[in-house]
Amino acid sequence: PTVDHSPAGGKTVEKAFSRDDLQAIFSGYLYTGTELHKSNAVFPYQFWLPVLGLFTGGRLNELCQLDTEDVSKTGPDGIWTISMMDDDLDRPLPKSLKNISSRRILPIHSELLRMGFLEFVADASKQGREKLFSDGLTYNPKKGWGSNATHFFCRFPSPSTPAEGYFHKCGIRQRSADGKTDRKNFHSFRHTFTDLARESGAEAYLVLPDITGHSRSGEGTVARYSNGFSQEKKQAV
Repeated sequence: PTVDHSPAGGKTVEKAFSRDDLQAIFSGYLYTGTELHKSNAVFPYQFWLPVLGLFTGGRLNELCQLDTEDVSKTGPDGIWTISMMDDDLDRPLPKSLKNISSRRILPIHSELLRMGFLEFVADASKQGREKLFSDGLTYNPKKGWGSNATHFFCRFPSPSTPAEGYFHKCGIRQRSADGKTDRKNFHSFRHTFTDLARESGAEAYLVLPDITGHSRSGEGTVARYSNGFSQEKKQAV
């Protein structure tokens, strides 16, 4: 049985995706090329964001706002990494993060390398794109860079606007008869990533906040005085 971690009377907490959910997402038309026509032609962000969400645990807006130069080699061993940083507020169309703890650099998972993520980044660089996903995503002053992606993945159809989001097409993000949702949206990738890291062992769980950008405030002085785990240690997770 699963435990509902939503606080009583508080905001509903999203649920992690099940194995069946992930199978449905990654066997949908974005990844099989089936049922494609003009109305659902695939932009790069639509293909890459779910994969990045699953293998980085990143928040949707963090991933949507990535600059092409945020992907680079770091350290003496030349590990490929993604830099999750915010911009100065006086910069046009600034990147923003939830809090200071969200600033982090994380190694790129081997599965992303296998799937050709670096080749995609190199192609974006050759095209002169400052924003990695500028082909399809635009900046919203109130919602940042993730507005279009939220609409694409998470939209519920309605009588007035029957268009449905990708998750709904995959049989996820449904409403019950009383109108309640199944509590699954893009943030569910983050919960899934956290669950998988927990299951892989105690050491991975210790490293996890440095990858997901969660606060270590409860760990006291030791956490505040350190520079976090190395890229090699994070890569092992």
